[in-house]
Amino acid sequence: MSEHIVSAYNNELEELRLKVIQMGGSAEHSLSQLVSVMKYFNPSDIDNIIENENNIDNMMLEIKTYAVMLIAKRQPLAVDLREIITAIDHASNIERIGDLIENICKRLQKIDLVIAEKHIQSLRRLAEKTLKQLSQSLIAMTSNDIELVKKIWVKDDEIDEYYFSLYKDIIEFMQKDAHRINIATELLFIDKNFERIGDHATNIVENIFYQITGKNFDPNKMHPA
Repeated sequence: MSEHIVSAYNNELEELRLKVIQMGGSAEHSLSQLVSVMKYFNPSDIDNIIENENNIDNMMLEIKTYAVMLIAKRQPLAVDLREIITAIDHASNIERIGDLIENICKRLQKIDLVIAEKHIQSLRRLAEKTLKQLSQSLIAMTSNDIELVKKIWVKDDEIDEYYFSLYKDIIEFMQKDAHRINIATELLFIDKNFERIGDHATNIVENIFYQITGKNFDPNKMHPA
């Protein structure tokens, strides 16, 4: 392969990396905006967050199309092939995060934020944990730091524990007053959606581990399977 072709190929791989990082940054921005909505009760910003979901969807299609083009054009092997496949996986996980953010926003629009203030603020703290998980995952994506990958993975347990704690609180809130069932139901869905965002952020670091090592991340042994 000539030096010119190698250079062009490297540029194409870098372009793919950039597209994925930009998509991740867009989802991160939406999640940050959502935290702000929940903290300051500024529901007028929800429409902007929902609108950004269309941008995230378009980015996913662009990444998948570009990745397929690279595979067809360059017929990559080993490390390069893993990177391209991982980019597609990243895009899918980020797109799901965008979907979950949109779903949370639409559910918040159905809730009286004043009546549910206590639980909204608890959910906001869960949102902050998932935001940190996503942000760290994006850092790991650019640094290829195996130790950071492991640290991020462990943090998912904290998100799960907080999710279950809130789930119990919301159920208790619902049991105290039958008129709160509709609000509580929306809160339960929001709680679960934030937990799923954490899962998708964790999926990203597991894919990073595979990209770097060529081996699956073993959650039990915390080293390659």
